[in-house]
Amino acid sequence: MKDRKNLLKLTTKIHNGYGIISTILGISSVIFFSFAVFASAFEDRSNIAVQYKVGIFETIAMVLSLIGIGYGFVSETKKDRFKLYAHLGIIINSIAIVLHIIVLVFSF
Repeated sequence: MKDRKNLLKLTTKIHNGYGIISTILGISSVIFFSFAVFASAFEDRSNIAVQYKVGIFETIAMVLSLIGIGYGFVSETKKDRFKLYAHLGIIINSIAIVLHIIVLVFSF
């Protein structure tokens, strides 16, 4: 059975670990961004603890996006690897960074 599996293998490419990490960081960033938005929308914003919580969630989300986009670009430079997760990571992290910038611009 193993010989047959090796005969049907059409490529030796594998998924890049940096691309997978980039996608995971992008999804995590979107989750933290959602926590910040929901905390800002549905909790009492006059409470200073809620303001700190929203700020911490937003900061964590922004840092995760920046790190994720870095990993995505590093993953793009690897040869003979699939680039699906690298592309997904770059797209998700770029959208997240744009959302963070919009929130920062309209919050002041």
